[in-house]
Amino acid sequence: MCAFSDEEVRRKLLGGTELTQEYLEKFFPVTVRLPAPDAAMVGRLFKTKVSKRFSEHPSWFAGTNEENKFTELLNQLWDDCISRVCTNLRKAGLLTNDIFIAARLIEREVDALDLIAIESLRRFFPDVYESVRRKPAFLTYENGWDKGRYFMRDDKKEADAKKFFDQIGSQIAQHPDADAAKGLLSFMFPAYDKGRRELLHSHLRETTQDSAWVEKRICHPEYFPIYFRAGVPEELFSNIELVQVLSDLNDAKSEAAGDAVFARVLEQNPRQHPRRDDALWKIGRSVEKQLSDKAAEQLAFAVSSHAHDYAYDLMNIGEAARALNIVFEVAQKLAGTPAVQRALRGAMIRAGDDTFALRLLEYTEKQARNQILQDFENVDVPDLKRAFTERMRSRYGPDIPIESVLIEQGDWGAFRLWAKNSSEDQEIEQNFWRRFIDQSRTKLAQAVNFLYPSGYTWSEDPRPIISELFSVEELGRLMETLADGQLDDIEAKGLERLRELVGGRWFDISRRLQYSDHCTVIPDLEENAPTQALPGELSD
Repeated sequence: MCAFSDEEVRRKLLGGTELTQEYLEKFFPVTVRLPAPDAAMVGRLFKTKVSKRFSEHPSWFAGTNEENKFTELLNQLWDDCISRVCTNLRKAGLLTNDIFIAARLIEREVDALDLIAIESLRRFFPDVYESVRRKPAFLTYENGWDKGRYFMRDDKKEADAKKFFDQIGSQIAQHPDADAAKGLLSFMFPAYDKGRRELLHSHLRETTQDSAWVEKRICHPEYFPIYFRAGVPEELFSNIELVQVLSDLNDAKSEAAGDAVFARVLEQNPRQHPRRDDALWKIGRSVEKQLSDKAAEQLAFAVSSHAHDYAYDLMNIGEAARALNIVFEVAQKLAGTPAVQRALRGAMIRAGDDTFALRLLEYTEKQARNQILQDFENVDVPDLKRAFTERMRSRYGPDIPIESVLIEQGDWGAFRLWAKNSSEDQEIEQNFWRRFIDQSRTKLAQAVNFLYPSGYTWSEDPRPIISELFSVEELGRLMETLADGQLDDIEAKGLERLRELVGGRWFDISRRLQYSDHCTVIPDLEENAPTQALPGELSD
């Protein structure tokens, strides 16, 4: 017995050549024309099976109200989107299997409705799915830092976003069921629906950044990558590898041995590769139940000491965030004892990158924003801040050879926090820059690109703020007195930016029209920003 479309068979066998019904009858003498399946029946079977999967033990729902909301939204999602492409029982069965397999791998780690929607996109619009998977920055919420004083110049981001959405639009236009793809994207990502108002599916789920975190939505940058763990096996850190790493960590007899185990994980999974992100995520999830207290503490030290090996985002997402989460997983495991302070302090002292140290302090100070470390009874925040200051002194103090300093591991925000700690620390910090610049015009340009990085806009005169780190007047004098050196384009632009700053010209977002001529000379942020964190207060 065979089930097929005879029209499709004729087209595939001989292309545009005519293939008569009599020819097919030689192979299939008896044919039965089946009516198209009733769409309501297909939908009823699909929704019943899917609802049962998510409601059975362990249930994905916290209570009856949550389950009722799921049912209501699933009905809407089916009627408006999935029913357009899932048109028969075979397709419904394939999609159901996709959803169940993905759900088993990330059980209760994500929102059930978003999981259904993204698996529908993968099944019926694979090219759009791949574009979404690779570009979360344009679809997820940004974890903002200080919105009040400093603003990141976003011309390039807007251009890149437009290019991305145009690409998505072109891909969708190739499908006969374009409205289904638009509806699925709108249902999952408020950023996609914003400004388009095509199908308005996001209004069905009023979402904010905070609610997206609580509900484990795909539009939150922390949860976005979890939805794709089932889709690309070559990008996954296998369970066999994880078990071996955990065993080696537990067997490590010293901090050095534990560091060697973790270093191998990083070496075997290249920077910015999804496997590294997956490995860090899985190791963090295993800390509580599968590592001894000693192994966990040694892991926190190793993770922090390798902070210079991670890829950093302006937002606290990606592999650097995964690594920071491991430290907080360790802290939560040890939270009932004084060992938690030893672990946090040790991680701070060992932090191999200023941004990592700054975020470690911030998420310990701002307890309400820490979703991992919940028990602060044995955490001494002032002591951790002292450890931060000790760390900065040990990296940039007067006894440190200037040639050993890697300024690319520095962070503007960390320097500013250090300088504000005390007049003594401010003096140490400013003397560091004097030693760093010495008599080199090239080093002066590098210092300017750190202290006054390109790509930022300001709502007030930045000179007093920059002078907390190093006197703008002194920078100006050095620019006039130090001999010319061999400057590359980025360094030359840095000194030109300093010349404008000394003269009182700086890019003010509130005076953009008056200073529009300056907008064209500010390089893109990614071109030469030496820091991993923006000025101002970091948050998520």
